[in-house]
Amino acid sequence: MVLAGNEMIKAIAAFWGGNPNKRRPLFFAPRAFTLVEIMVVVMIIGLIAAFGIPNFKKALLKSRERSAMLHLSAINGANEIYKARN
Repeated sequence: MVLAGNEMIKAIAAFWGGNPNKRRPLFFAPRAFTLVEIMVVVMIIGLIAAFGIPNFKKALLKSRERSAMLHLSAINGANEIYKARN
């Protein structure tokens, strides 16, 4: 069975349960997010922050300690050079 033109549109619309004579907009409005979806996203971000922030603070503290140690070793080296010359 070969359908053409309006017959094909009506057959497809009947198959999907739609009305072929009803005008549809060219662009459908996007579906909005539900409250549950937004709450899940907020919870995921909260979990990432809860586990990430303490690790970030530890890494920041380690980097400051290493920086201080490097500065102290530079000062110690300069002190040794001063002692050797005087």
